[in-house]
Amino acid sequence: MLLSFKKLFVHETNSTKEINAVQLWEVRWKSRYNEFFSGTQPEVEIFTDEQTARDFKQALEQAFRLLRHTSGTRVTLKKAA
Repeated sequence: MLLSFKKLFVHETNSTKEINAVQLWEVRWKSRYNEFFSGTQPEVEIFTDEQTARDFKQALEQAFRLLRHTSGTRVTLKKAA
């Protein structure tokens, strides 16, 4: 698996130094633990490549459709800061 890297600048006494950091992708959604509207909790899974994160997001959306959940089933994918 290939990792994607991003550049970070950190302080080093009176100057800055450039370092590599792994770029991560996060998929967020709310899971349901009871039948009430407020019976949800936030969930997150972190991935090291965008395509795997997209595949997981799509599978999660398909699972929501299969279960016929319609309220609060938004799944988001974003590049971690």
